[in-house]
Amino acid sequence: SSWWARLEESVTLPQLALRLLELEAAVWPRHGVVAGMPLEAAVQERDGSNREWVRAGIVSVWRDGSFRVRVRFESQSERGEWLEDYANPTSKQGRKERGAEWRWPQPPPEQRGRRSRAAGARYHAVV
Repeated sequence: SSWWARLEESVTLPQLALRLLELEAAVWPRHGVVAGMPLEAAVQERDGSNREWVRAGIVSVWRDGSFRVRVRFESQSERGEWLEDYANPTSKQGRKERGAEWRWPQPPPEQRGRRSRAAGARYHAVV
């Protein structure tokens, strides 16, 4: 269900407080991370083989700077969609995760080494 539907069904103060936190997580940037930004998440087979980077989108950013990503994966043999949580990128755990579990999108090969007009733009639609 959508946030609006959950809001309309909220009748107690704790439920309304939760809706406010959900809204904050969806729109408030923390440590340069904001909902809607793209990134790439590492996915691999259960046995650790066939690791690859897939495009994902940030769906929420929490007060401490940690964030939630929606990953959609499709290969010849399987496909799926799930939510993954990552630590604040400036924290010790976040620095370990960045580059190992997630990374900012890589520019296309023809744009590597030169800066495009949009290179600094960080706000994109969720994939």
